[in-house]
Amino acid sequence: MAVSGRKAADFRGSVSRGSAEEFDHCCEPCLTEGQHIEAFRYCVDCQEYLCKNCVRYHQKTKVLKHHQLIEKDKVDSQKPVASSSDTSTEKCSTQTEELVKFFCPEHEVLGCSDCMTMDHRTCKLDYIPDKCKDVGNSQEYRETMKTLEKKLNHLDFIMKKATAKEKEIDICHDKVLREIVKFRKEINDHLDTLQKKIETFRSKKISEDKQKIQTVFSSLSISLKGEVRAALTDKDLGLPRGMLVLDDGSLLLCSSANKVIYKVSGNLKQKQKIADSVESPCCIGFNKNRNEVLLGCSNCDVLKRFLVSHNC
Repeated sequence: MAVSGRKAADFRGSVSRGSAEEFDHCCEPCLTEGQHIEAFRYCVDCQEYLCKNCVRYHQKTKVLKHHQLIEKDKVDSQKPVASSSDTSTEKCSTQTEELVKFFCPEHEVLGCSDCMTMDHRTCKLDYIPDKCKDVGNSQEYRETMKTLEKKLNHLDFIMKKATAKEKEIDICHDKVLREIVKFRKEINDHLDTLQKKIETFRSKKISEDKQKIQTVFSSLSISLKGEVRAALTDKDLGLPRGMLVLDDGSLLLCSSANKVIYKVSGNLKQKQKIADSVESPCCIGFNKNRNEVLLGCSNCDVLKRFLVSHNC
């Protein structure tokens, strides 16, 4: 029984030869319907591989019949680069010369027609251009954009807060530095004040001590400068060594050569022997409380003591 329309021979080029057979290229329109059919031509304008049936309908349709169809083996040399914003321009990561046109929901993978033919021929594929039609008006898109806007606003809030914190840190940093500088200046000023006080006290003390020394020097009754004011010349005083000034101004004198201790008046005009036969007297001392004379000798390790009589 004859059937009007397409003949059986017309379908021979459009029938899939089995899922196990591999093609270089599949018909992309048929692939959107889950049919894996070998491509026969390539449409330069649509940038799609077509089987024989799709080529025939392509040539019959008024809006498509002027499209340029080329042999599938000559695609690489004549395939143009898509320029329309409605056409996918993302290159396939595996087939670098092919465009990504399909999505496999089962495996959540994007790919070109070649990858889908080889790896996802049994899967139900989504044709990306169809899925993306009116995506801007979809509820999912609007909700995604609202969520994105919230995220951006929150990010802007965080950035402003971070900027404010950074300014606050800078202010605190400057404040601490100013306090450190101020504290260091206070310490230095205090040390300078202490130093000035110490130097002033030292200068005053030195000045007072000099005045005291000067007063002592000026009060001495015997001057070592200028002419000799008095002198006692006596051969009995041979080699006078030790000398001691008593409270009344008289002197106790050791005569080392004569082995004698004399008492000489303060005006150096009179002398009186108070001890003799003293071996090498060299130094003399007087104990006022006990009225004793202490005598050291140069040629022996002896310290001698003499009582001073009242008539001395």
